[in-house]
Amino acid sequence: MIIIELYEWKGLQLITNMVLSMTMLMYVAHVRPYSISIKNNSEIYNEVSGFIVQYFLMWLAIFPSIDVSQVSILTKIGWFYIASVASNLAVNFLYVGIQQAIKIPALLKNTISKYDIYKFEWWKKKFFNEKMSINSKNATRIEMAFQLEATKM
Repeated sequence: MIIIELYEWKGLQLITNMVLSMTMLMYVAHVRPYSISIKNNSEIYNEVSGFIVQYFLMWLAIFPSIDVSQVSILTKIGWFYIASVASNLAVNFLYVGIQQAIKIPALLKNTISKYDIYKFEWWKKKFFNEKMSINSKNATRIEMAFQLEATKM
């Protein structure tokens, strides 16, 4: 909320953001709140990349008036800013893709095992129902044969 209210003071906004980012980075690096190490490492990476992006924004805020001599500097800073954001996005997408790819074999295994169980259950029901109906037909035929034999006697 303080950052939103400081819209007239860009430098103070950036310093506040950098302090918050550095505090979060120190917390994650020291406490390691996640039980899985890769999540802690990815959070540290994201905080460091956010810190770098804020650093580039600070340099863009320092040069409020653009003259001919500063255009090349601002262009370089802008491209570094774009490269850092793009690399952060690429690494995060890669991380999410790897995490999802790791889950695929377990998902397939569960799906196949469920399918096999259902297939076996269906086959078992069909087999035993047919067998029961065959047995009941045979039983009625045998009973009829016994009745015929009994009537013949």
